[in-house]
Amino acid sequence: MNKVAFSLWFGLVIYTLIYILWIQSTSILLLEIINGEANPFASQFFNLMGLVPCYFLMDYLYFQNHSKTGIIFFLFGFLGGAFSILLGYHAPHSIRRPMPWWVQGLLLLLILLTTTLIIQGFWQGDPSLYFRHFFQDSLIGIMTVDFLVLYVWSIYRAKQLFDHWKLAFVPIIGFGILMLLDQRHH
Repeated sequence: MNKVAFSLWFGLVIYTLIYILWIQSTSILLLEIINGEANPFASQFFNLMGLVPCYFLMDYLYFQNHSKTGIIFFLFGFLGGAFSILLGYHAPHSIRRPMPWWVQGLLLLLILLTTTLIIQGFWQGDPSLYFRHFFQDSLIGIMTVDFLVLYVWSIYRAKQLFDHWKLAFVPIIGFGILMLLDQRHH
């Protein structure tokens, strides 16, 4: 496992254990989302966390040397987020495979959908309410730190792969744009 990936993963595990063992909060967010009663910011953030693993799956498929079993970590990323995704980064060297035109189209659609979720969450929701519940709601706390870990990882991966890696500071969307631009130049 990559040292940076391990450090991020280990930090996330420690944070989660602290949360579970000492804070021991419960979460009503999932029920609120299912019932359509959640703050739109929280709801869109939850939806966004379902899309983020797609970016890392594409990174795995088109920018890494990989094994046939390695994809399992990235597929489980849709359930486990960074807990699973970071375990999948074993390859010491990055490579570049051409994406078929239809995968590039899916990546563009993913970027547009992610952008829409972020804008809609801030436009219709209340981020301050979401972050007030950060230490009171276990799902919000762990999900937010999971997202931040994957955001930091996307910047790290962008720096490994792309000359204009600073675009990755645009959360997750920048990483997707860099992957798409790289395919356009090759």
